[in-house]
Amino acid sequence: MGPGYMAAITVRTLPDGAIKRTRIVERKGNRITLALEDAAPELIVQTPVEIALAGQTLLGIILARRDNEVSVFAEHQVDRLRVERILEMWNRANT
Repeated sequence: MGPGYMAAITVRTLPDGAIKRTRIVERKGNRITLALEDAAPELIVQTPVEIALAGQTLLGIILARRDNEVSVFAEHQVDRLRVERILEMWNRANT
């Protein structure tokens, strides 16, 4: 994703934080810079977060914060569509 790439996504603190709308400013490998749309004082350095975007969930930790931007190291990526298919097969097999 190049400079200026912006996609509507959400971020929340783990385990049960409020969902905040944000957008990706930059993504390089596992490091993602997010621009927060609203105040989110709970998003501080070393906080574990969940990022939800187009069919994926990323789990990571906040590395840095400057004003309304946070930099996150995404440690895990989950393909939600694949998980939904697995759950459907599991449920069919157990009914």
